[in-house]
Amino acid sequence: MSQAESSSNSLNEVAEKEGEFPIESIFHPNRLKHFKFLCILSALALDFMSLGAMIVLVQDVEKRFNISATKASWSLTSYVITFAGFIAFFGRVGDIVGNGMMMSISIGVFGICSLLCAVIPNFVGFAVFRAFQGMAGAGIVPCSYALVNSMFAGENLQRYFSILSSIGSGTIGVGFVIGGAFAETKIGYKALFYMVFGASILTCMLILLLIGYPEYVRVKSDYSARFKRVTKLDVIGSFTFISGSVLLVVALTDGGDSWKKPSAYVPLVISIILMAAFFAWNLGYQKVLSLLKPHISTGAYKYMESVSVLIPKELLYAHNFAPVLLVSFFAFAAFMVVMYTVVNYSISVEGDAVIVAAVKIMPLIVGLMLANTTIAFHQTILKPKNGLIVGTFVCTLGCAFLTALKEVNGNLYWKLLLLSAFLAGIGGAVYFSYMLSMAIGDAPMEYKALAGGVVQTASQFGNEVALSVIVSLLGNGKTNRKELRKRYQNVGYFAIACAAMAFISAITTLRDQLEPSDDEEQQNASVHSVKGCESDESTTHQQCQVTVVQVGFEEEEKMKSQPGRIA
Repeated sequence: MSQAESSSNSLNEVAEKEGEFPIESIFHPNRLKHFKFLCILSALALDFMSLGAMIVLVQDVEKRFNISATKASWSLTSYVITFAGFIAFFGRVGDIVGNGMMMSISIGVFGICSLLCAVIPNFVGFAVFRAFQGMAGAGIVPCSYALVNSMFAGENLQRYFSILSSIGSGTIGVGFVIGGAFAETKIGYKALFYMVFGASILTCMLILLLIGYPEYVRVKSDYSARFKRVTKLDVIGSFTFISGSVLLVVALTDGGDSWKKPSAYVPLVISIILMAAFFAWNLGYQKVLSLLKPHISTGAYKYMESVSVLIPKELLYAHNFAPVLLVSFFAFAAFMVVMYTVVNYSISVEGDAVIVAAVKIMPLIVGLMLANTTIAFHQTILKPKNGLIVGTFVCTLGCAFLTALKEVNGNLYWKLLLLSAFLAGIGGAVYFSYMLSMAIGDAPMEYKALAGGVVQTASQFGNEVALSVIVSLLGNGKTNRKELRKRYQNVGYFAIACAAMAFISAITTLRDQLEPSDDEEQQNASVHSVKGCESDESTTHQQCQVTVVQVGFEEEEKMKSQPGRIA
C-alpha cells in the first residue's frame, strides 16, 4: 500500500472514531470504491455517448421534424453551447457545495431532460431541452474528475484517470455506432433518449446513495455556509464568462456556413471582447478593489472583498495549468477532425449507410482501449509530461494519413482511414490519460472540479473551432466526388496542423509534474493534526469532528481576508 493510501486510511479511521460511518458501512469512504468508480464512469459515459450519437442522428432529426439541415444542426449545437458555457461555472459550484451532491443532481436532470427530448412534439421545445441537457452535462464532467481524484492516490490515481479518459473519449465513438443503429429503428432518435433516461435515473440513484448522501452527512453542519458562498460567487465575472463562451460557440457554428453573415461575425467580435474583459476582471480584481475602496461604502467594500472570483489566480497560475489548456485546445481539435472525417467521408463520398459509417470508427475505439489498458497497468511507463508529448506526436502521425485522401484510389478506408483512426485513438488515449493527471492532479486541492471544468471548456472550444473550419472547407453546395475528395484532403491538412501545434506546444511549454510526495505530506499533516486534536482532553468531541470533516473546507476559509480570492 502506498504512503498516500495509508495516510488516507488513517484519516478515515480517526473520522470513524469521531462518529463517522463504521468501516463495515457501505457509506464509509473506503467501501465499494470500485463500484462507486463504475457509477461515476457510467454518468460520464452517458454524457459523452449521447453527444456522439447525436452527431450521426442529426439527419434523423431533420427527417422526423421535417426541417432544414441547418435548423436540425441545432439539436447538437444547443447542447454544445450550454455545455461549453457552464462547465467551468458548475465545476466551481461543485468544489463549494460538494462534488457528490452536484454529480447526483446533474445526472438526474440529464435523465429527465432526455425523457422530455423524447416526448416533445416540436423542434423548438426539443432544442430547448437539449440546451438544458447540455447544462446538466456541464455538471457531470468536472465533478467526475474531482471525485476520482479524491477517491484514489498515487499510482492508483493515474490508473483510474486512464480508465476514465478511455471510457470518456471512447464512448463518443460508441455513440456513433449506437446513433447509427437507432437511426434504422422506427422511432429513430427517440430510442436514444429513452435509453439514456432509464440509465441516467438508475445511475443518479446509485451516486446519490453511495456518494452524495455520505458526503452530505459529513459536511451537513457547513451546508448553509457553503450555499452562502455560492451566492457570493462573482456575478459579473461568471456572467461575462458564460456569455462569452456561449456567443463564441454560436459564432463558430454559424461561421461554418459563412463568415459574411452578421449572425457569425457579430457574436464572434462580442465574444472576444467579453472573454478579454473576463480575464482582465478576473486577474485584476484585487487591483480594482483597491481602486474602488476610497469611493464606495464600507459595506459595499466588505461585500466585494468576500466575493469569490470564478477562476482564481491560484488555479490560472497553477503548475502547468495554462500550458495544458493550450495543448488541449489543439489536441481535441485534431481528434475531432479525425472522427468527423472517418464517419462523414464514408457517408458523403463512398455512399455508405449511417450504421456502416459509424462502425468504421471502431479502429479509433480499439486504439483508445489498447493504449489506456496499457497505461492503466503500467502507469510509470511514461512521465506525465512525456505522455502528453508522445500522445500528440502519435496523433500527428494519424492525421498525416488524411493528407493523401485525394491521391489514393481503391480500398481507401483500409489504406488510410483505418490507420488514421487507430493512431489517433492511441495518441488521444495517451494524451487524455496524462492530461487529466497534470491538469487536475497539480491543481490546488480546493479547485479540483473547477480545473477539470476549465480544461474541458478549452477542449470544447477546440472541438467547435474544428467543426467550424471543417464545414467551411467542405462547403454547403453539392459537388462531384472528385472535388469532394479534394476538399476532404484540405480538411486533412487542417487536422495535421492542429496536431502539430499540440505537439509543438507540449514540447515548448510543459514542465515536469510536481512530485506526488507533496500531496502525501499534506495528507499526513492533516492526519497528525486530527490525532493531536483527539489526544487533547480540552478539545470537545464536536470540535474534533469538525476538524476531521472540514480539512479542505477550512483551508479555503483561511483565504477569506484576501480580496479576489475564494471567500
